[in-house]
Amino acid sequence: KFALRFFSGKTSQETATPQRPRTMAPYVLQARKVDWLLAIMRTMNLTSLQAVESHLKAQACSLFLRLPQLPDYYRDHAGILAAKDPENYRQQLARLDKAPQALPCPTLEQLHRRGIYIIRIDPQKREIWLASFPGRDIKADRIMDWTIDAHQWAVSLLPYYHSRHCYYVLDENHKAALLAALTATAPDTKATPYWDYRLQGAKLSGAVKLGPVNRDFIKNWCGNIHRTNI
Repeated sequence: KFALRFFSGKTSQETATPQRPRTMAPYVLQARKVDWLLAIMRTMNLTSLQAVESHLKAQACSLFLRLPQLPDYYRDHAGILAAKDPENYRQQLARLDKAPQALPCPTLEQLHRRGIYIIRIDPQKREIWLASFPGRDIKADRIMDWTIDAHQWAVSLLPYYHSRHCYYVLDENHKAALLAALTATAPDTKATPYWDYRLQGAKLSGAVKLGPVNRDFIKNWCGNIHRTNI
């Protein structure tokens, strides 16, 4: 905070700090996205901006798109998204273009607002990979609500696809806590994990794979300092 005030000439009241989680959260989310991208660049040996853009487009990745860019995303990937249900595709695109539409399933805009993004669509394997970056305080019921909604959006355009939902966590403690919540015994069952109980209830058993992924964000980028619950 002192450094920001020194270099910007702003007062304390004008300076966002880690003690203001609501102000800081969008910046932390962007940093976590960039951390994901750096890992991809290293793995795929992407050494130029053009190579990165080409890779993300080839994977149909929506991770870095702003909401106004989603209609163009639909158009760019119409060959995949419109192949099975053109009418539903047109309705969803019209919804993104702000034409009034009543849709029975969530929309990609709603998923993005919730922090759920496409990182890969694989037509050959009929798989769609989704990513989210939950905070420490998110509960298992909310995670599963949104995971189920995300899959329902995917199969509304891509029937018979399976989804893989990766929850990118902050550190190993965060991963352990999220795993414990998802694998806790579900209510009124003897040994059914909560995540499986929810998928069974939505009739999605076997259709969704999910789990937390730890890339040591806190250790690598925050000096291993644990200060907020973002």
